Amino acid sequence: SKPATAQLLTRLEQDDVVTKAGVRGGGRGPRAQLWEVNGGVAYVAAVDLTPHVADFVVSDVTGAVLAEYQVPLPVHEGADVVGSFGAALTQVASEAGLATKDLRHVVIGAQGAFDPRTGLLSSAPHIPGWLGFDVPSRLSQELGVEVTIENDVNLVAIVEMTVGQAVGLDDFVMIWLSDGVGGAVVVGRRLLRGATGGGGEIDW
Repeated sequence: SKPATAQLLTRLEQDDVVTKAGVRGGGRGPRAQLWEVNGGVAYVAAVDLTPHVADFVVSDVTGAVLAEYQVPLPVHEGADVVGSFGAALTQVASEAGLATKDLRHVVIGAQGAFDPRTGLLSSAPHIPGWLGFDVPSRLSQELGVEVTIENDVNLVAIVEMTVGQAVGLDDFVMIWLSDGVGGAVVVGRRLLRGATGGGGEIDW
């Protein structure tokens, strides 16, 4: 009902989730109040690990990009990965006027298989320091922000299913041609990762 909707919008406005965005007229009756999501209610970061560089992006919850930063791919062993990666994340957050603690979540897309049983990355020879090493947990502890790592093609499949060519499709297979041949399988709008995280992969 209109009263219930108005009450809900008022509560969301009080919590800074939405803000007024002008009015729309032209039709019969009073002009309509427009609303929009307050992008500043939450901030996130995404990192694309390519074979040579790491691309960092910070955006608000609406997807508006606030800052971008690129560094040579940190391929070092063990704790060096955490230090170099954390420094780059701090830099891009700073360029967006934020601290790392202001980020709600960090998602890392990487070539290779992310094993859901162990939380470790495998089959990623271009970043040897990340293999068999729980980078997300270490980064979360060091930076105080939740970190998730996922296969890059799986992330692309999720995007395509949400706002791309696969919108409305329940089942599809995506093939990705780059430095290797990657793939992702979606069945019933659910990403199939496989027992060891290699579901859909063809070759690296």
